[in-house]
Amino acid sequence: MKKTLITAALGLALPTVAMADDPDKQQPVLFGYMQIAGSQQFGTGGPEGMVFSGNRIRLGVKGQAVRGVDYFFHYKWDRLWQSSILNSTYNNGQGFALPGANAGVQDAYLDIHLHPYLSAQAGKFRIPLGLERVQYSGSGLPFIQRSMTQSLGGNRSIGVMLHSPNLYKTKAYYAVGIFDNHSVDAGSAFNSYNVALPVGGGQTQVGGVMSNGSGRYLFSAMVGYRPSSMFNVALSGARADAAQLYTLNGVRVPAAKNVSAWTIGVDGNIHGLKYLAEYAAVSSYGGIEGLGATDWYVAGLANLHEMHLTPDWLDLEPAIRFEQFQVGSNAGLAAVSKAARVTSMAGLVNGATLDNLTLGVNYYWNPKNPNAAKVQLNYVIPSRSSAWRAAGRNIAPGNGYVYNTMVVQFQTAF
Repeated sequence: MKKTLITAALGLALPTVAMADDPDKQQPVLFGYMQIAGSQQFGTGGPEGMVFSGNRIRLGVKGQAVRGVDYFFHYKWDRLWQSSILNSTYNNGQGFALPGANAGVQDAYLDIHLHPYLSAQAGKFRIPLGLERVQYSGSGLPFIQRSMTQSLGGNRSIGVMLHSPNLYKTKAYYAVGIFDNHSVDAGSAFNSYNVALPVGGGQTQVGGVMSNGSGRYLFSAMVGYRPSSMFNVALSGARADAAQLYTLNGVRVPAAKNVSAWTIGVDGNIHGLKYLAEYAAVSSYGGIEGLGATDWYVAGLANLHEMHLTPDWLDLEPAIRFEQFQVGSNAGLAAVSKAARVTSMAGLVNGATLDNLTLGVNYYWNPKNPNAAKVQLNYVIPSRSSAWRAAGRNIAPGNGYVYNTMVVQFQTAF
């Protein structure tokens, strides 16, 4: 295995094929965006009111280092309910805690163009799993929050990926990669609680270099076909070695050998009518043998300006999305239901289902650059949510927590 890794490293270090400099990449490009949100939840039974937050604040730089080598660096300051030196939890001494800012390196990678239809990407970035998760940036989301498929995806990890956006001009694309055996960012099916450690028992750290791996890896791949802006389809999958959990809160459960996930999604824009649909499934959810989880959603948007129904100054886009998240045990594991307070999993009651209907409208200041300045208004209507709201029974999946909530978000980007 070490010989294989050394060979791969030498291959990445070899000079790339001769390519002309891209004038658009020769100078570093500074980019970023800011999203400020206000939200109001209804029917909580306690004090209610509007609360403001910084949802996503990003700053990055990208460009061409030398001929055939691009770079991308992206930093985040998310969830700015308030500032915190530790970027974790602030407590006022009276038992009342609020989360602090979530800051850190979001992406950092280089992209080596080995061939017109083959590039090698190395660093921290999104693993190729999930159409919405991979192909929609935070500034270009049609809804304020991503779908709940994020809990069944892989988010970001550190590794190497081979890819091409248009293989031999066929409109087909692919990406395949090998990564450290976990998601660097939490809130996914491959977080550090569910999968085996990527480091070995003799691990030492030399500066920022890790010296001994465990021989466990996360593998992920995506293939897709995009003949035009009207239609795009992507199929993706991933697997990682599971953590050998034998007890959850003192309850013995069978541990899985690996965690696997797959998704299929479609999207497109037909003269202003936009659609997006995706299905995601995970087996051995949480590293537990026989426990499965699924999510599916369908979304539609109608850009009235693109449909020539409104003037330039009124670029409105009504939007609707229906989504269903479910956790169930194929093996009928009663033990899973007993282990009720494990925070590493989204949903522990066998067969629990959460439906979310999101109604929204987007307003763009400039139709020619819609994401530069926009306002999004979303209202999330849940159903069958009682099992998820009961304290100690279920932990809501990622982006599934905004029950009966009205959210307005202001965005600027450059």
